[in-house]
Amino acid sequence: MNISRASPEDAYAIAQVHVDSWREAYRTILPADYLAALSVEKRQAFWTQAIAEGRSELWLAKADGVTQAWINFGKSRDDDLDATDAEIWALYVAQPFWSKGIGLQLWLKAKDCMRSQRFSSCSLWVLSENFRAVRFYEMVGFKQGIHSSKSMELAGIQLTELRYVISLED
Repeated sequence: MNISRASPEDAYAIAQVHVDSWREAYRTILPADYLAALSVEKRQAFWTQAIAEGRSELWLAKADGVTQAWINFGKSRDDDLDATDAEIWALYVAQPFWSKGIGLQLWLKAKDCMRSQRFSSCSLWVLSENFRAVRFYEMVGFKQGIHSSKSMELAGIQLTELRYVISLED
């Protein structure tokens, strides 16, 4: 497996993993018609622009030319955190590659990058109903923060997001 920074040419593969992962990970959380309507082409346009703007870092895990997973991170977008706080904006692993250590390798790469950029902590938001993701983040050391839940509506469903935090100074 090779971990490298994403380029604009990777946008389609990133979008494919993004959509496929949502469809699998959220199939018991979100309505099937909502998930079926997700568009790889719209996600590709989003990721092409995001890569070009460079407001965050995007790293891919590939093997034999196949993008298996990716992680997107940067400065925290939360108003109550400061410039020393990073955030994982997204982490997705294609379902055939779940539980193979790829997400862990991407997290370790991101953690090294965040430390080199002098971030002192990292946070992320995860749906409380996404039990697989919650277990992963807890396994690598994230802890649920105080006053760190918020409600949102998506596809007509009321959901809860939880903020998890980890120190990068250990």
